[in-house]
Amino acid sequence: MQNKELIKRPLKIKKDLTGEKYGRLQVIDVDYQKGGYTYYRCQCECGRRKTVRGTSLKAGAVKSCGCLQIKAGRNRKKHGLCKHPLYSVWSAMKSRCEDKSNIYYGGRGIKVADEWLEFEYFYHWCMRNGYKQGLSLDRIDTDGHYTPANCRFITLAEQNKNKRNNRQYEYQGEPMLIKEISEKTRIPIATLWHHLSKGKKVEDVIQHYSPYIKPIKDKSQYEQIRKKLLEIWNLNKELRILTKRELAVAMLKEYPRCMVASVTEKSYATLYRDCKRLIENN
Repeated sequence: MQNKELIKRPLKIKKDLTGEKYGRLQVIDVDYQKGGYTYYRCQCECGRRKTVRGTSLKAGAVKSCGCLQIKAGRNRKKHGLCKHPLYSVWSAMKSRCEDKSNIYYGGRGIKVADEWLEFEYFYHWCMRNGYKQGLSLDRIDTDGHYTPANCRFITLAEQNKNKRNNRQYEYQGEPMLIKEISEKTRIPIATLWHHLSKGKKVEDVIQHYSPYIKPIKDKSQYEQIRKKLLEIWNLNKELRILTKRELAVAMLKEYPRCMVASVTEKSYATLYRDCKRLIENN
């Protein structure tokens, strides 16, 4: 019986990228196939040719023959600010807006102002308009572009309020985020979210849970409570005499604030985790 020669058959191409353009690369034709991937011959805008894997083109991992990196390197040498925090802000801003697959920025048509396409102009605007370490660049109108008239520097907490997906609830006559209501009332965020998402009023939720919350006026009491919890924790760690449920109940008696978790979540495992966090943080 004669041995039959193995014939390599070309892989089926699900979608031929010939004719498509990715960044500065124009796909000419298929070059070869290897390891289950298809490689394409591409023509760059600068005139050079380069063979690139199809998945890299579609993912946006390769946008040129390498000339973009050379150009970026020259620009960095010009201004000498590539290690400044603002350079990362500028680079990330451009990347988000140029990425058409990003549904929140490039895919939504958000653009960067022409004068900010060069880093030096962006840098000087930031230094003249309140930039400080720790502040974040924010668009005043979340549907607007990155322009000098529509941008400002604010704290991360303020920026979180300006997110499109943040919902505010009225409490004490002013709009607040759930996190802010939680800080004022000391009711856990998860508890507030559970009830408010079902359409209940803030005042009704607070009125229901207020009997379970015993405020600690003297801050020194936090340290006393922490020590008591730590004693229970360490004792159980050495002797292993308490179950997770029993340990949670013992800690609950020492820390009334945990009562809210036990009433709302009815999970001793969760309460156990919360008590551990309180010991570590307070």
